[in-house]
Amino acid sequence: MPYLKTILGLMGLTNVSFMNAQPMDMAGPEVAEQVLEAKIAEARDAGAKF
Repeated sequence: MPYLKTILGLMGLTNVSFMNAQPMDMAGPEVAEQVLEAKIAEARDAGAKF
């Protein structure tokens, strides 16, 4: 992700966090939905702290 952080930094976005939502394709749709829901909750928590 260093490349993306560099590009975003050039645009003035320096406080950047990344969340990995894997496995989305290999574990089946049920697991993918659970992972996605967990990561959405994590993103909401991170946004609330921002």
